[in-house]
Amino acid sequence: MTVNYPRKLQNALSARDILKIVVLDRELNLLTQIAIAIVSNVVTKDLTDLIELLDGKPKELVRDLSRHISDEARHAMWLTAY
Repeated sequence: MTVNYPRKLQNALSARDILKIVVLDRELNLLTQIAIAIVSNVVTKDLTDLIELLDGKPKELVRDLSRHISDEARHAMWLTAY
């Protein structure tokens, strides 16, 4: 997966550099985990609303979205269960 960095970070920091900074700073690490958990919760709600709009059709899409909702909910739980 390609990561697109804001223009000011291009050629300055790699993904590994950013990860090292986040992991070493406990407060930043916790804030990052909380932000990711919030995004996971928002995605879960939005996808749930979409499934309701689809009203079960097409069946394969609803199934795939349901699995994705399960994954997102699990991610949010893992990030906030400490």
